[in-house]
Amino acid sequence: MATTYSTLNMRRPAPIPPRMAAGTASALGRFPNASQPMSRVAQQAILPPSHTPTRGHTSVAPSRRTSQERPTTPVGNFHSRRDDFSGPRSSNSGNFDGQLPVPRSLGDGSSRSKSVAVGPGRTSHREGITSAGSSGSTTCDKCDGKHPTDRCPHFQKDREKHKDAWVNYGCKNNPHQMGGNPGNFVLRNARVIRQPGDGSCLYHSLSYGLGDTDARSLRRELAQFLRDRPSLEIAGDTLEEWVRWDSNSSVETYASRQSMSGWGGGIEMACCSQLKNVNIHVYESVSRNGCDFKRISCFDAPKQDRFVRTVHVLYQGGLHYDALQPP
Repeated sequence: MATTYSTLNMRRPAPIPPRMAAGTASALGRFPNASQPMSRVAQQAILPPSHTPTRGHTSVAPSRRTSQERPTTPVGNFHSRRDDFSGPRSSNSGNFDGQLPVPRSLGDGSSRSKSVAVGPGRTSHREGITSAGSSGSTTCDKCDGKHPTDRCPHFQKDREKHKDAWVNYGCKNNPHQMGGNPGNFVLRNARVIRQPGDGSCLYHSLSYGLGDTDARSLRRELAQFLRDRPSLEIAGDTLEEWVRWDSNSSVETYASRQSMSGWGGGIEMACCSQLKNVNIHVYESVSRNGCDFKRISCFDAPKQDRFVRTVHVLYQGGLHYDALQPP
């Protein structure tokens, strides 16, 4: 009685005569000498591997191979690529669910293979790497909200891409420069006064230069000034237009948020210079010893006289400001 292959639903072919099997093996490049009759081992080598039939069929014992004989697999057989896969093989070959084992090159298929380590204690999935800002926390450095800095819903642009005084630093006749022309001025032998990186570093730096207020009070004052003077022109654009360009929100929404939390930039320095009638000069470090600073932008007071003070602020790049104390 013919034996049914339960795995592939095929019928086992009849045994091939030795001479015909030798010719077939020679055509397949299996055996170089086709003139000799094939042994039982050679015949079994070109036939599909034996399986244990189910549902009451008679078992067919698999052929025995010696250690010197190389096992072969029929060309075009379903199992011809099975050795390229890893994973446990089912003990019941008759239960085939239509799924191939996982290739070695694809890993173990676990959830860990779908993630990439990006730093100590931090893992990011391929669907999108989640950044927690420069401090490694989940507090936004832009608005102090409970979300990553790069996913802030209020400040969707990077600070370096904002329409601030240094947005196109070095470009001549820049139409999107909020501060005035800094000229070619270097402040030498100045001292850096470090300010806390708590999201209010600019307000701390301005308060240090002003000397008569604190960061929290100054934050509220500047927010109220922005509400009262949205049509005030700064460098050819109104404050309302600067706010919309910078944060994609209305003046009221922006001012309400800034009065409580959030980092400041060119808009706040422009408001401070107008409200306090002071010059605010922004610098960056240009020396290895950290004592020389090049001026990169100026927010000048609306009324200039010999009593006007100048507040010096050091822009440290990215998210932080410090105060500068001239010699």
